[in-house]
Amino acid sequence: MKEEERSEVFLDSAPWKPGQNGAASSRSVSYELRMRLWLAAIGTLLLVLCGTLLHTWGVDSFTIFICLLTLAILWLFLAERALHRIVTPLQTLTNVIAAIRSEDFSFRVRGARRGDAAGDLAMEINRLSESLQAQKRDATEARALVDRVLSTMDAPVLAFAEDGALAMVNRAARTALGLQLTDMGCSAEELQVESLLELEDSTLMPQPPRGLAGRWMLRRSAFRLQGRRHWLVMLTEIGSALREEERQAWQRLIRVLGHEINNSLAPIKSIAGTLQLRLAPETDAESNPSRDAQLRKGLGIIESRADSLNRFLQGYRKLSALPALQRQPVAVLAFMQQVTALDHGVPVTITESEDRVALIDPVLMEQAMINLLKNAAEATLERSAQEGSAARPIEVMWRVAGDDLVIEIRDYGLGVLNESNLFVPFYTTKPEGSGIGLLLTQHVVEAHSGTVQLANHPSGQGCVVSITIPA
Repeated sequence: MKEEERSEVFLDSAPWKPGQNGAASSRSVSYELRMRLWLAAIGTLLLVLCGTLLHTWGVDSFTIFICLLTLAILWLFLAERALHRIVTPLQTLTNVIAAIRSEDFSFRVRGARRGDAAGDLAMEINRLSESLQAQKRDATEARALVDRVLSTMDAPVLAFAEDGALAMVNRAARTALGLQLTDMGCSAEELQVESLLELEDSTLMPQPPRGLAGRWMLRRSAFRLQGRRHWLVMLTEIGSALREEERQAWQRLIRVLGHEINNSLAPIKSIAGTLQLRLAPETDAESNPSRDAQLRKGLGIIESRADSLNRFLQGYRKLSALPALQRQPVAVLAFMQQVTALDHGVPVTITESEDRVALIDPVLMEQAMINLLKNAAEATLERSAQEGSAARPIEVMWRVAGDDLVIEIRDYGLGVLNESNLFVPFYTTKPEGSGIGLLLTQHVVEAHSGTVQLANHPSGQGCVVSITIPA
């Protein structure tokens, strides 16, 4: 850190008065007056003694008057100089202490030396100022470090006074909860975040406060600031961590089950095919057509189900083996035009949006977008078939929200029927679905440090998928 500037004043120089000309209080003025009265009394006594002595020696009155006048002038000059030498160092030290009290530690007293009372006092004041200056510098640097850490944290952090008023909020909390700097001093009830002060520490929040989605853990601790008790609240998003643990658990389970099932599926399928070949031809006179037909049907079902189960396992293995991201700058408009140009069964339109450049993996993100557009097209076709009307186009749009890029896909299908099971592995409402499409999309988006949300449109027609990734 650059060395702070320092001003110096001489111990015997004219006093500098920081901020106010009346630095000398009424007590210091009375001290100067008392000194003048003492000096005046001593001078008067000396003049009386000199006049009496001269009169005793027989000196004439005019000479006595001239001598006493000369002595009085000389005494006034010397008394004033002595008073200046006494009062000026005190005023200088007073002004330096006043600067210290105002937290201005840049002033020092020059001319201080050991061996006299004023010099010792000045040197101790200089050392006190240097010590306080170092403490202020350390406190400022520590506060700057804390502010930098809080501003760069992705977790929302808030501080509330004992009466519930908001005392501090970091950038992540302002973004997540929709707060503004003008909300400082407002109560938790006014900000609709009173649950942050009602729940216990290390609690999984049953209902996240406004603006938050997912599963959040609340951590809270008490601290004192300026003698007042405060509460420090930190929110940690644990939904993605829980989903990652869940995904790893599914991977381990499928790895074990897949190995065992594959060991049985291969011989079952092979034996079923061999038995079908060994069945007597339908033209054989000794064959039983009814029995052979039943055997062929049963063996065909066994072979078909074994093949379906094998495809099912291979599909989830593909999901669990998601490749590492290969990020690169991609123009969003060109990327969307490429994705929507594919045949999805339903027209896809791009709502006019500002072109942006995003740092993404175009291959993985394209696969995620294709999955979402495929789901939107199937839902739209299903509704149009039920109503007997033409399928309305799917709408794709995007916008920038702070530091994030938000991509939205709007369809006019039947909407979301069971939101709680959307990202459950193998769960599907489609006859030919595998239940891994949305889960794969979620993994791709979360690998980009983003989130994906599905919700029914407020109008009741269709669904809106929102993908939020760092821009």
